Amino acid sequence: MGIKDWIREEIERPWTKTDTIGLIVSAVSSIIASIITVLLCTK
Repeated sequence: MGIKDWIREEIERPWTKTDTIGLIVSAVSSIIASIITVLLCTK
């Protein structure tokens, strides 16, 4: 099974509240991580 098939399944799969919350949490955590990285690098 290729990546395209997996992405297609993820897109076609009906979204639940937990999927949306997980997506938001992962997005927020990655943003926070990048901000911390920038702050550490600019010191």
